[in-house]
Amino acid sequence: MGPEYRPVAEFKLLGHAAEVTGDTLRTATADSIEAVSGWRPPRTWLYLSIAVRAAAYLAWTGEGMTLTRWDGDRGVPRVRAPAPGPGRGT
Repeated sequence: MGPEYRPVAEFKLLGHAAEVTGDTLRTATADSIEAVSGWRPPRTWLYLSIAVRAAAYLAWTGEGMTLTRWDGDRGVPRVRAPAPGPGRGT
């Protein structure tokens, strides 16, 4: 990506991932995917269990930036920052 690239949104997660190694859970996961999509992932695929502790979504518009966060303790607070302009930074 060159210097002209500017994201309009970012999504970030904080948590832990662990490999799923038990055949029962791997088979149940593959069964569920197949039931919904008609496609079954191969047994050689890496299966992960992901525990999300917090998430953040940042979006930039002409009016500024909006940050929406979630965690188990605080819920979903939203913060807005005005767009930079004359007298407000660069």
